[in-house]
Amino acid sequence: MKCVLLSGGGGLRLWPLSRKYYPKQFLTFDGQSSMFSKSIERNRTLFSEFTVITNEAYRYLTATELERAGIDDCQVILESLARNTAPAIAVAALLSDPEETIFVAPTDAVIENMDAYREAIQEAQVLARQGFIVTFGIRPLSPHTGYGYIHHCGNDVVEFREKPDLEKATCYLEAGDYLWNSGMFMFKASVLLDELALCRRDIFDACVDLVAQTDTCANPIKLPETSMAAIPAESIDYAVIEKSRKIKVVPAHFYWNDMGGLEAFSDVAVADDAGNKIVGPNTIIDGCSNTRVVNDAENVLVVVNDVQDVIVTNTNNAVYVTKRGSSEKIKQIIDARNDEYGRFFDENVRTYRPWGFYEVLINAPHYKVKLITVFPGKRISLQRHFHRSEHWTIASGVATITLGTETAEYESNQSAYIPIGVLHRLANNTKDPLEIIEVSLGQILSESDIERLEDDFER
Repeated sequence: MKCVLLSGGGGLRLWPLSRKYYPKQFLTFDGQSSMFSKSIERNRTLFSEFTVITNEAYRYLTATELERAGIDDCQVILESLARNTAPAIAVAALLSDPEETIFVAPTDAVIENMDAYREAIQEAQVLARQGFIVTFGIRPLSPHTGYGYIHHCGNDVVEFREKPDLEKATCYLEAGDYLWNSGMFMFKASVLLDELALCRRDIFDACVDLVAQTDTCANPIKLPETSMAAIPAESIDYAVIEKSRKIKVVPAHFYWNDMGGLEAFSDVAVADDAGNKIVGPNTIIDGCSNTRVVNDAENVLVVVNDVQDVIVTNTNNAVYVTKRGSSEKIKQIIDARNDEYGRFFDENVRTYRPWGFYEVLINAPHYKVKLITVFPGKRISLQRHFHRSEHWTIASGVATITLGTETAEYESNQSAYIPIGVLHRLANNTKDPLEIIEVSLGQILSESDIERLEDDFER
């Protein structure tokens, strides 16, 4: 069987933890590994092949996660435009053997109890090989209003229900024959494509044209923007699942949390006697009840006192305070104020590159200070700047630095000066991470002042 992981969503419902260019599937909620990484680990013993579908903006984040997981034969499909789940799944099916059984799962969910997870996969596999499209339903633990529901009788789907209000959700919970819609599916590639052609011929035809115009022998596979723009944006639920007569459901017994908002993210913490929950370090709660505090800034102390039913989320460059149950309104706020505050909504303090990442410590009009981390065995491009000079100081590790025609190693506490216009390159030839402090001085400090002459990553 093939496992197709959907990893293209922006996840702005978890802002400010997630951003447009650092979506929620790459967040760590336990301080150890990301939800994307856990999706790989959870499925690698169950499936023989992996395909990851993600946005082109997350190419290097994805590559880093796959490398850390030791996955070197994964097919990666890069979307130039987001078109929701129906086109993404259709492309994955078109690039598969028609008789292949495919399991589709988002990468932004927390799942526990592997025995129950494995049992659900096995049950779905039997149904999928009989020619059904199988969805996975989660037994509800509460009258949740943020999920769609599946009314079922055994493996048969009676009806799909949209996200309900609290009164309806309570009725569903009490009825006992409703499940949360998990967004996970299993099917034979040919069955899914036949049903898509029957239910949404326009999406099917557009995806066939897209694949025909794509270099499918490459890895990663880049889907051309002009062809993607012609595809209607639609979820697989609306396009196929809620219309098809070949749908079955597996009532699953594993723990599932889709991290759909700050409430869900903070639910992983243990509550105190007053119902308060804390995620992260350096936090003081005093005189509060039913309050959630998420602190993602290690060097910032957060103090919250005498409030009830509030969520406080703190990061290095943004703070969000909202009433519990209202955090999803951030999407409306972002839409309304994006022109004014877009850089805070789009970018995290940490910016990822194929060689590592950097964090901006100070960003002033004519100088910028960064902490740069280069992964073992990686190097930045051979480049030069025409409007700024740079000063590199080694904080930890051993740096191999090229300046002009000379290359030398620099250790902790040593530094190098890069004048304007001089070719330079930073490399980490060791097995440990390299950290340097970079101070840039000049009139243009943005990425536009980079001329790359050689690049391992073909940028």
